[in-house]
Amino acid sequence: MRLQKTAAAGLLIVLALCLSLPCAAADLDGLPVTRILLKDDRSQAWPDAENLLKLIQVKPGDAFSREAVRKGIGYLYLKKIFRDVRVDAFPEEGGVRLEYTLFPLTFVDRIVFRGNHALANRDLLAAIPGVEGRELREDAFPTIRTNIQARYQTEGFYGVRVSFRSEPAEAPYRANLFIYITEPKRTVIAEVRFKGNAALTDRELLGVMKNRPGRPLLTDVLFDEDLPAIQKRYAAQGYPAAKLGPVSMRFENERAYLEIEGVEGPKVSVVFMGNRKFSDKELQELLLISSEHDISETVIESSVDKIRNAYKDEGYADVKVDVKRTEGQGTVYLFFAVDEGPRVRVENVRVEGNTAFTAKEVLSMIETRRSHWYWTRYFRADVLDKDIDIIDEQYAAAGYLAADVKQTVTRSADGSRAVIVIKISEGKRTMTGSVTFEGNSAVKEADLTKLLKLKTGMPFNERRMEEDRNDIAAYYANKGYLYARIEVEKRPAPSPGAAGTEVMDVHYRIAEDELVRMGTVVLRGNLYTKDYVILRELEPRTGDVYNYEEILKSQQRVYRYGYFSRAKFEPIHPNEKETVKDMLFTVDERPAGTVDFGVGYGNLDRLRGFVEISHRNIEGTARYASLRLEGSDILERVAFTIREPWFMGFRNVDSRFILTWSNAKRINQDTREIYYQTRKNTASYGIERTDGALKTSLTYQYEIVTNYNVQQAAELTPEDSGHVLISSLIPAVVWDLRDNPFNPTRGSVHGATLKEAMDLLGSKADFTKTTVQTSWFFPVFQRTVLALSARAGMAWPHKDTPEVPINERFYLGGGTTVRGYTQDSIGPPNDVPATSSKVPTGGNSMVQLNAETRVNAVGGLGVVLFVDAGNVWVDQQISLNDLRASYGAGLRYSTPVGPLRIDYGQKIHRMTGESPGEWHFNIGQAF
Repeated sequence: MRLQKTAAAGLLIVLALCLSLPCAAADLDGLPVTRILLKDDRSQAWPDAENLLKLIQVKPGDAFSREAVRKGIGYLYLKKIFRDVRVDAFPEEGGVRLEYTLFPLTFVDRIVFRGNHALANRDLLAAIPGVEGRELREDAFPTIRTNIQARYQTEGFYGVRVSFRSEPAEAPYRANLFIYITEPKRTVIAEVRFKGNAALTDRELLGVMKNRPGRPLLTDVLFDEDLPAIQKRYAAQGYPAAKLGPVSMRFENERAYLEIEGVEGPKVSVVFMGNRKFSDKELQELLLISSEHDISETVIESSVDKIRNAYKDEGYADVKVDVKRTEGQGTVYLFFAVDEGPRVRVENVRVEGNTAFTAKEVLSMIETRRSHWYWTRYFRADVLDKDIDIIDEQYAAAGYLAADVKQTVTRSADGSRAVIVIKISEGKRTMTGSVTFEGNSAVKEADLTKLLKLKTGMPFNERRMEEDRNDIAAYYANKGYLYARIEVEKRPAPSPGAAGTEVMDVHYRIAEDELVRMGTVVLRGNLYTKDYVILRELEPRTGDVYNYEEILKSQQRVYRYGYFSRAKFEPIHPNEKETVKDMLFTVDERPAGTVDFGVGYGNLDRLRGFVEISHRNIEGTARYASLRLEGSDILERVAFTIREPWFMGFRNVDSRFILTWSNAKRINQDTREIYYQTRKNTASYGIERTDGALKTSLTYQYEIVTNYNVQQAAELTPEDSGHVLISSLIPAVVWDLRDNPFNPTRGSVHGATLKEAMDLLGSKADFTKTTVQTSWFFPVFQRTVLALSARAGMAWPHKDTPEVPINERFYLGGGTTVRGYTQDSIGPPNDVPATSSKVPTGGNSMVQLNAETRVNAVGGLGVVLFVDAGNVWVDQQISLNDLRASYGAGLRYSTPVGPLRIDYGQKIHRMTGESPGEWHFNIGQAF
């Protein structure tokens, strides 16, 4: 038996005809399927056949069914990687052998440009999005050619020739597309002529253009900049209705001849009379004539409305604006007569008839306010109308369903003052009586009650009742009851309370219908990413209860890989009522390889920069690898990282391997004198688990550390110089509740890290080092955030290790710890002034406290007021009386890599010999 489909529209027809034929295949019905073979149109075994076998709805041992085969073919076509599918059935040892012949589409694996010199590859790729990684189709070549030619034309190249060639790529069923470009010489403008201009000469018009004779023709500039510039020049000369176009172009011997037609329209003279609040220039900007290039009556009347509204927004409630239009000798004269009237000051706002809310509570709901000696409030009728609606909504929310809110505005004799009276007729209050359910068997009544916002004894509110109905429907949908119908009814009930109160019972009628489960999931669009990488993130899975909330989480998990521009779950038959929902999951892949670089400046490390090459989807497995090079005046670092998601098959568990070489200097910030240098070769391997906001990790780290150029004053023991091998386990936990990790405005983050270096692990230094930190962020006012942070650390040497290694000790002072002090200048001995001449030795314990008030102004600018405190101690005896403190202010400017930070810190209780304070320059928040 043979089943074949040549087009999506004809699939069912072909199969129905083939399967219904009274042929020998009919004798195979009901026989067991012995084997299933998948091959391509060249009779080669299909690679990665296991994923397709899950879709074809038939497996060995099943009874042969033409309907099942038909359904499986439909799933295969949904993947959109086949141009044809053929199924052959053969008798075999008392059963049926099925052979699927798959005719694959060819996809573009890579685009290679040849012959392009004027434009870079990235510019051309941007001109033809959606080609790389998609089906190779020759009928798309003309569109690709047109887009490339259009991109060249923006740079002044006309007559570009584009040809194509494809060749097989290494991966099966993929091809590399070669695009050959023949670039002519740039087309130079030979002549620009104007047609229809009388008010302005050719020379005047040409003077505002960038496209001029002798320059390359840039069509984008011509239409996006030059023509608007000409219209602006006409408007400045009194011709706001001037219209340009069409533009004619003629090409000859790589030279362009342009002719720009235009209709200047009449000259417009505008005169304003009676305006005092707004200047003529301000009113002129409100006119729509220039923006619309039109002087019709409709546009003029719209301009009058705009002027009138501008006055009313400023409190001129009685403003009148009239316009008179006259014409003569090619000129249109517009006379705008403005009768501003008095500016109406709100003298008082009173509330009458209220008992449910106090007058103060009512007034706090609205924007209209009375004037005071220090602040003048002006009357706006539109704002007052919105205020009345808000009060009405608040009364309805409180159960006063028949409340009537009205306003009266009384003006003074001269009209300059207004007294507003808000009159409220509250009516009876309606309370919620019993809330009952009918028809719920799959969900307990107690669970439904927990969903309700409107409960017994609360003020009755229809909006809340409707929200509850929607929440119940959503709850049922997430339980798999997609077709559950929820109806709600309100019923007046006897009132046991006060005479002025009514009671409304609420009754929900629920028709649960059948439970819906997930059917087959068809994955589409992943050309490079392996199927299992995506499918493992998807829930619910085949056979599970349909849960829309989990479906959304699945999409988010796939998005978090970072190289998908689309990840969408959708039913295959969205408009059909089904108890088993087959689903289509479609993804669009983006390039997973990136090259990032950046530069910065700080007053400690001076000029710094980095280059990072990374790939987030190695061999389609979602493995991440990166090579990062960093450099500054105090640090050289190279790091190679490999990250494996789904460690040991567990979701939200990653493993990470890092190789690092670094060479760091600890220096005097002012003199740049080196205290000591540390060179490290580090290898670490760890696992990290993420549960929502909670991250836990365990890392093994092996370090070969060399401390050299160590000043004698910085040494506590001879072991501070030379080589030391540190082998350690590092458990850590972070609980991050911030709304934004880069610039938080609310929330908190807490963390703790322990580093245990032990001789049992082969470490030559034996010590314990722990650090804890907590930071809190509170929105105080609009654009203002209070940020608080506390950090503490302690280290202990063990066994034969006399001191914690110099590079593992704690140091404080500087732009990222305690501002107002030079880098690392705070610490033991604590009775020595923290000056730039003090050689830091570090300590075994540390406390750091920071508080900031961050005011985020508009335009990316911000201001910070801060207080810092902290100290370092030689041993574990911490005394908060020894804290060194500072206060100060700083400026912030938002950049893509974090806020640019300039701070000045002033020492508190400074010692003799210490400077008053210090400046700090950096990028990123202090904490």
